[in-house]
Amino acid sequence: MPSGEVDRSALPMPSTEARAATREQIEPRDDAERQLMSIWRELLDRKEFGVRDNFFELGGNSLLAMQVLARVRKAFEVEVSIRSFFDGPSIEKLRHEIEKVKASGAKPRVSAIAQGARAGVDRATLSAELAKLSPEQLEILLRQIRSSEPSPS
Repeated sequence: MPSGEVDRSALPMPSTEARAATREQIEPRDDAERQLMSIWRELLDRKEFGVRDNFFELGGNSLLAMQVLARVRKAFEVEVSIRSFFDGPSIEKLRHEIEKVKASGAKPRVSAIAQGARAGVDRATLSAELAKLSPEQLEILLRQIRSSEPSPS
């Protein structure tokens, strides 16, 4: 282009198959990696990738990343930050992050708030904690509370 900018629409689309063929696919090595791979396969609707492959190069986006983290929160009972996922978007790095969070003893904020709501914590405290949550976290919290309520008979 005359302005010196690159016309991205004129560039050929990169081939994911060609990139995948140049890398060795490493299979899951433990239960945590197998569980994470299952989550990714379902959300990405793909079967062929390894634990070191980049989530975003496999077709993931930020909305799917939030779904991955919501499922990680439920399956592993830890809260992994979206920032750490973006910094290391592979199954291998996500497993390490889960281990690091578990070792720190940190509990998921959403679960703590849901437990507080059930335990009768005062409204002011709950309101202050709810105000800190993102819309995605609020949705997860609502699902947790709904799933723990007895169904009407």
